[in-house]
Amino acid sequence: MIKIYTTVLFDLDGTLLNTLHDLYDSVNFALEYLGFTKRTEKEIESFIGRGTRRLVELALLPETDEKVKALCFDLFKDHYGSNMCNKTQPYDGIEALLKTLKRKGIKTGVISNKADEAVKALCGFYFPDTLLLACGASAEYGRKPDPGLVLSALLELGSTHQDTLYVGDTEVDIQTAKNAGIMPVGVSWGFRTKAFLTDRGADFVIDRPSELLCLL
Repeated sequence: MIKIYTTVLFDLDGTLLNTLHDLYDSVNFALEYLGFTKRTEKEIESFIGRGTRRLVELALLPETDEKVKALCFDLFKDHYGSNMCNKTQPYDGIEALLKTLKRKGIKTGVISNKADEAVKALCGFYFPDTLLLACGASAEYGRKPDPGLVLSALLELGSTHQDTLYVGDTEVDIQTAKNAGIMPVGVSWGFRTKAFLTDRGADFVIDRPSELLCLL
C-alpha cells in the first residue's frame, strides 16, 4: 500500500532558513559585552537545536552564575530581535519547494524551538504566502523533543499522525517526530551531517529540498 502524506511540518533554523550567521553575531555580541571569550561559528552551529536560551547557556562556561546567564540571554535576545534578518536566507530550493507544496494542496507549517515571536516574524518575512502556521517556543508547551506543539499543530491543521511528515536538521527534530508518532525526515544541508541523522534514527535523509516531493 502506497503511503500518502498530506501535511508537512518543518523545523526552521537549519531546515528552511540558514540562520547561523545572525545567531553567531548576536551570541558573540552578548558574550563580548559581558567580557567573555567569543565562540567560533562552528561552536555556535553545534549548540543550535534546543532553543535560543539553551544556545546562550551552551555558549557560556558551565559554572557561569545564573543571573549572568539570564543577563547574557537578554542581551542576545535584544540584539537578535533587531538583527535576525541581516544575513539569514532561505536555503536554495526551499521557496520553490514551499510553493510546489502549496500548489499541490499539501498543508505546511513550522514548529521551532526558537521563541514564538521570532518564528512568526521570520516566517512572515521570508515565507509570507506559503505556510499555514508558524509556532515557536512559549510557556504553553515544552520545547522539542516534547511533542506537545507538534500535536497541537496537527489539531489546528486537521491532520493526523499517519498523513504527516516532520522535516528537520537535528537529532532534536528526529526525536520530536518519533515522540509525536509521525514520520521523521532529516535534511543534510543544515547543522548536522547526514551520517549523524541516520545514526539518530531518521527514516529518510534528503540532500535537496526537491527530494521531499518524492516522499509524498
